[in-house]
Amino acid sequence: MDLVEKRVGESYEIYYFGNLKFLFTRRDGSIINHDLLSYGQKRLLTFFYYLACNQDVVVADELVNGLHHTWISACVQAMGARQVFLTSQNPLLLDYLQFDSADQARSTFITCHSKAEEDRERLLWSNMTKKDATSFFRAYKAGIQHVGEILQTKGLW
Repeated sequence: MDLVEKRVGESYEIYYFGNLKFLFTRRDGSIINHDLLSYGQKRLLTFFYYLACNQDVVVADELVNGLHHTWISACVQAMGARQVFLTSQNPLLLDYLQFDSADQARSTFITCHSKAEEDRERLLWSNMTKKDATSFFRAYKAGIQHVGEILQTKGLW
């Protein structure tokens, strides 16, 4: 990366960096830069860079787009114990989540519903009910359906 600007005050110095580049050495010794990566490889690189810069919280929208299955697994594992907020319209991501109890499932999922109020529509966000979480967890433990399929068949997606 390049130092783009430096500001000096009486009690501070601020450095601005830009032109960040990543270089990769291949097995044969040749070097390529990030411009030569595929779309999925660039997303993977960006996500792992984001994780390196954010030790406590992860906010990711549509994480699985363009990623190979093994990369999705690596991303979920690398998030570790951070507080994680993931959004996805792709049920594939959900298949990489693991649940130990109905309470864990209940606290993991947040659903959005719309409700008409007079002349306006309002969005309501909530966790699963205890009943829905118990039903979900029973189906999950049976191991017959993928997580996304369970949520869809139970009307939770």
